[in-house]
Amino acid sequence: MDTSKWIFYGSVILNVALAVALFLKTAINEIVRDWWKERRQHKKEKQNILHKLNQYVDAYPAYYFSFTTQVVLVRLLPTEQMMRRFENAIKGIEGYLKDFLEFTTSNEFRFPESIRTDLQKLREIGGAVEALALNISEVEEKQNRVGEICCRLKRLVEQELKRFQ
Repeated sequence: MDTSKWIFYGSVILNVALAVALFLKTAINEIVRDWWKERRQHKKEKQNILHKLNQYVDAYPAYYFSFTTQVVLVRLLPTEQMMRRFENAIKGIEGYLKDFLEFTTSNEFRFPESIRTDLQKLREIGGAVEALALNISEVEEKQNRVGEICCRLKRLVEQELKRFQ
């Protein structure tokens, strides 16, 4: 077989492939377009979840500090009226902490391993509020640990968000 036959057969094969591709062009375009849209939407959802986590982590130490302080005050307060006032304030803060817990639990597998690890530590510390003794140094230690974990989480979340830019 000489070169001209190779060129002829190659040309025929290429023309057949182009004819098939021409008929499938719109289908291929739709598949690629849908894949690209889905990929962008998934990326945007992940960014939104990370932004929301960043907001929660930003406010969590203040809420935790307020919550633990008020729990200790309720245990120390001598009068029933004062206890009720602080218990009402605690219920409001508990709502935020429950929202945070639900959000992190429902979206846990969307976060990288490093963020999940710190969230688990934060939930372990935050869940032990009822078990706080009246030892102020223990309360301070837990509040400091929550602050440290939240700072580290904030850094990790911001690093993840930079990946999307």
